[in-house]
Amino acid sequence: MTQQNVQEAVQAPPWPGRFLALMKGDDVRTWQDKMLKRGWTSLVVDGIYGTRSEEVCVAFQREKQLNVDGIVGPQTWEATWKAPIT
Repeated sequence: MTQQNVQEAVQAPPWPGRFLALMKGDDVRTWQDKMLKRGWTSLVVDGIYGTRSEEVCVAFQREKQLNVDGIVGPQTWEATWKAPIT
């Protein structure tokens, strides 16, 4: 199985239904943990979406050619799990 096939087989957890920006909660922690596992090692998994989380989000959105707004909405959430790691 190629790396691309492995990436396609990955399922994102359901989007939590709220846009992650300047807030805290388990959904923020879930996103931070996944981003840390993707290699964004400057991110602290603390469940608080603050300045550092927003910076990582913006960089990720740029890298994946998503709408760059610093908010983890449905597209950014899904890309967190499904986009290839580069």
